[in-house]
Amino acid sequence: MLPSFDNLTESQLEANVSLFRAAGFSDPEAAVRAMMRITSLWRDAFEQKSESKTDPAEEPPWYWSLQRVCLEAPLKDFVLNVVDQYVRNAHEQFDVFALINSTPRALGILARLACASPFLTQTLLADPPCLTTLALHGRTSEMKSREQFAQEATNAMTASGRKRPQMLSELRRFQRREVLRIGMCDAFGLLDLRFVTLQLSLLADAMVECCLDLALTEAKVADLPLAVISLGKHGGEELNYSSDIDLVLICDQDSAVVQRVARLTIDGLAEDMPPGFLYRVDLRLRPWGEAGPLVNTISGYADYLIQDAATWEKQAMLKARVVAGDMRVGKKFLKRIRPLLFTDSAVDIRRSIQQMKERIEFRLRQRGKLNSEVKLGVGSIRDVEFLVQSLQLIHGELEPRVLNSNTLDSLVRLAEFGLISAEWYRHLRAGYVFLRTVEHSLQLLHNQQTHELPVDERQREWLAHRMDYPDAATLMRRFDEHRHAVRSIFDECLQFESTTLHSVAAAESMIAQAPATMLDTVLSWHALQERQLRLEEIFAGVDAGTEAIVSLRQIPARTDHWDLIVCGKDFSGWLSVICGLLSIYHLDIRRGDALTGEGINGFGDHCVAGRFLACFEVRLEVPATEPLSSLTFAENLATSLQEEIGRLGQQSRGSSIEDVRAELLTRFCDAVPQQSVSEPTSADVDVELIRLPDSVLTQMNITGADSWGFLYELASALSLSRFRVLRAIIDAEGSRVRDVLYVRERNGRPIESEERLQELQLAATLIKQFTHWLPTTNDPHHALARFRDLVSRLQPAVAWFDNMKSLRRPNVLHAVARVLGISQYLWEAFLQSRHQQLFPLLTNPEELAIRECRETLMLELDQACDRTYDATAAWAALNEFKDRHLFRIDMRHVLGHCRPFGAFSEELTELAELVVCRALEIAWRQLVPQYGQPLCEDGITECPWVVAGLGKFGGIEMGFASDIELMLIFAEAGRTAGADSVSNAVFFDHLVNAVASGIAAPQDGIFHVDLRMRPFGQAGSGAVSLHDFEKYYAADGPAWPYERQALVKFRCVAGNTGFRAAVTVACHRAIYGTGQFDFVAMRAMRERQIRQLVHGGAINVKLSDGGIVDCEYAVQALQMTFGDEFLTLRHPNTLRTLSEAARLSLIDPAHRQSIERAYVFLRELIDCLRMVRGNAKDLTLPTPGTRDWKMLARRLKSIHDSDVPLEELEA
Repeated sequence: MLPSFDNLTESQLEANVSLFRAAGFSDPEAAVRAMMRITSLWRDAFEQKSESKTDPAEEPPWYWSLQRVCLEAPLKDFVLNVVDQYVRNAHEQFDVFALINSTPRALGILARLACASPFLTQTLLADPPCLTTLALHGRTSEMKSREQFAQEATNAMTASGRKRPQMLSELRRFQRREVLRIGMCDAFGLLDLRFVTLQLSLLADAMVECCLDLALTEAKVADLPLAVISLGKHGGEELNYSSDIDLVLICDQDSAVVQRVARLTIDGLAEDMPPGFLYRVDLRLRPWGEAGPLVNTISGYADYLIQDAATWEKQAMLKARVVAGDMRVGKKFLKRIRPLLFTDSAVDIRRSIQQMKERIEFRLRQRGKLNSEVKLGVGSIRDVEFLVQSLQLIHGELEPRVLNSNTLDSLVRLAEFGLISAEWYRHLRAGYVFLRTVEHSLQLLHNQQTHELPVDERQREWLAHRMDYPDAATLMRRFDEHRHAVRSIFDECLQFESTTLHSVAAAESMIAQAPATMLDTVLSWHALQERQLRLEEIFAGVDAGTEAIVSLRQIPARTDHWDLIVCGKDFSGWLSVICGLLSIYHLDIRRGDALTGEGINGFGDHCVAGRFLACFEVRLEVPATEPLSSLTFAENLATSLQEEIGRLGQQSRGSSIEDVRAELLTRFCDAVPQQSVSEPTSADVDVELIRLPDSVLTQMNITGADSWGFLYELASALSLSRFRVLRAIIDAEGSRVRDVLYVRERNGRPIESEERLQELQLAATLIKQFTHWLPTTNDPHHALARFRDLVSRLQPAVAWFDNMKSLRRPNVLHAVARVLGISQYLWEAFLQSRHQQLFPLLTNPEELAIRECRETLMLELDQACDRTYDATAAWAALNEFKDRHLFRIDMRHVLGHCRPFGAFSEELTELAELVVCRALEIAWRQLVPQYGQPLCEDGITECPWVVAGLGKFGGIEMGFASDIELMLIFAEAGRTAGADSVSNAVFFDHLVNAVASGIAAPQDGIFHVDLRMRPFGQAGSGAVSLHDFEKYYAADGPAWPYERQALVKFRCVAGNTGFRAAVTVACHRAIYGTGQFDFVAMRAMRERQIRQLVHGGAINVKLSDGGIVDCEYAVQALQMTFGDEFLTLRHPNTLRTLSEAARLSLIDPAHRQSIERAYVFLRELIDCLRMVRGNAKDLTLPTPGTRDWKMLARRLKSIHDSDVPLEELEA
């Protein structure tokens, strides 16, 4: 918090320095003095306005805005210093305080440019009136054509005088102002990279044309058959802020006049005169480079390409474009040379480009810059350009439509014609845009041609802030991600042999077919002659150092039953590992005896210390594709079991027992037949515990209904609860089991305390039963760990026995398993910390199937919050109500009760509306006693107001991790009627901020109140009058296009009923009044989102190309284009609007169906990603084929019963 306005005096210097230091200023004293200089100029200006009605002691609006801008800026000191300089430079030229008072955006522009570009900042400081144009002119981001640039430049030159030096100087000033405008639009995300570079290129076209016109005038020639051809980035209409322009001059017939005009043109561009040069001009791409003539004829250039040009010179001509001069000559030249570019073979082209790239990288490696060069290094801009150009040279002759001078446009064409895959296109485009943006940011620092990432950490931090990353580490991670993705594609594409491209779906299919399970190949058993001989060989093998030995033979007369002997080195959890692996391999234990340590089993077999011995009769539970007598079946099966038991045993002894449990549980759940857990039938068991006298062992007699993996579930539950099984006698007859286990504590002590005996009972019953339901969950390992934690938390509760009775019900266990196995967020945010209050919701799954109506919720809320007028208690009651019902709705969704699609969003949005309305009431009761009722300007009438929702809240589309975007609009200026009277703006700002702070978010993003969509964003007040609202969002108002677009989701949710209509009319007039949609600004916003938030080489379901945002923006474009004509399009919900657009024939019904299907699928996918962590931070899709990918697919099917395979995402 900074000092109040009236305390910015010399006497308060020390106190103010402390406040600035606490606010994060690195040089607080200098910052205080800068602020004092600004306020001094303000007071001087105020005193000169005798007609002003403002109290000079009252804090001016600009000071409040400046505080917000500085406190939110990453470079606070620099921003305040720039504002100080600007005010001092501007105050004698115009009323600068009137500007920043009425338009807080002006301060935002200064701050943004200060953090983005010292070069642009200096340009603005040297020409202060430019800020007025940038801040107030609603058409700042409009695209200008080459002709418009040229005409405006000519007008500026003509006004400066008729002498060449003055005209060239004015041309440079005009160019600086335009670069400033483009740079500002770039910094605020109003233009995407494609349009930034296009505007810079068209501006350069106009500058070349103006210099050529001046040269013709100087040479006293009206017309000349001379064409200026641009190559490189200028030719591709993708110019940087500080690029050279590569020019080639072509004529029909050479002459002295042509040479003179050419030289004057180049001098006009490159000559350094106040305020500098226009462009550095590179002429080395002409035939014979610097040794060749300045101007070449068409025939001479063609002869050079035929006889002497290297591949790289032909490659450079792919970007040739006529930018000035005689267009007839230029087009004739391009037509003549085009066929001459495709004379090399594909192998030669690839080899030449590879060698050229290797030479570039060799030089960079020698200078230690290979991995920091954005333009030329590994995975750099040049990789993308060379890849594109190689494919154009190889395929351009047969398919001329792939030829385009612009890299981004070329990528689109290459993808359209199948020369690169959709996956390659996405990664190359994202990488190219990212790297080019980094390059722009580097060059904007001081308008210098640099392409290397800074070594200095402070400079890297600055670069990160310029690109809207939180820190340099995040920037460098993105840099490495994109470089890796680009280079991988470059290497694959530039290899000599042809590359077969696979879609993601095809790749997944191949991955799925590659591994063959043990049961895919049916093999037979090698019988040993005598059981004792088998055991002797087995023990000898273990003694020799083998971890485990497995012997398997078919039982005579019972072809589907097998005799299995397993012996190995003892380890913790040995029984659960063996039983788990047998279940995974679909071997069901029918009877047997297993023990560890010295002893004799029921077959008379001896086991020695430090070993375990398991002798089982097992049955193969899946149908075999070949006769089981196949020779190698048993050998392979036994070998696989032996290797796995040995590996897992080593891991267990090596302190990796949790990893072993997680692997076994996940594989068990993947292998278990789904039909065995699909119905909520009872899986209960009876357990009798007998303490054996004179022994550390407790005998467990277990009977119950048999089920798939029964013994694994039991052994796993005991191991998880830190019990050690020393012997297990197994017997299964029909559908019943009768097992006897002998157990003790893991540390070797007997189980003595009643608490541990109770845990043993629970492990054998409740945890074992819970394990039975794990195959229905998404994350079995964490579900089981959370369940055990939950049970331990419930044990001390008074209602312990009632809780356990409820938990033993199969449908309750099933519900608990689904919840704990699907969402880490629901566990951490609710059950783990508030199990006593929220667990009862889970014990009544039937009640969760019913949606609570709005009236019931309102009645409960009234009872909860109206019991007290104490604000603290009221906020606590509101938040407790919110969390309980938020948890309940989430439970309903996870259990599949929120159907059809959209019902979950409706329930969450309804809850959010109730919470917001009640929060406003509580905040109102807090503020009115202090400030009084807000009144209109007449001092009598109560001032009406409304609160509107935006975003997903406004669109009735909330989901997991949705925030609540709000905007408060009040009727008019005025003051409150209390003794401590304040303006309505201040009162309503306090009101809406009290709501934002009063509604507690249980986790980042979840029901968090977001006020950033208000006019002027963070620099503006939290509440706005209707007049200011209309003025801000008017067609010629200062609102950015994306802010106006956001109003499509505007929906009044609280406040004066009559005033809602007036606000809605004003909102619709701002959105739909023009009947236009700013596609340029939309593309810029999308590019910025992708650059900042999408990992290189990855898919973000929300933000990547083709993600959910593209669906939403397409619908919003329809609304803003046709909403003035068709009133029924004016609805904040995307799907409803899409249906209405189809009904109105604005889109084809088939398109509507495909868009809706894609939109619903993406929304469901986002839902399944967010429900795990409960936040909106990262919606990156897992790598196909990984465990996370498979878990996501399971969630998608389980929660939404989706009929769209995850592999179809690319489609």
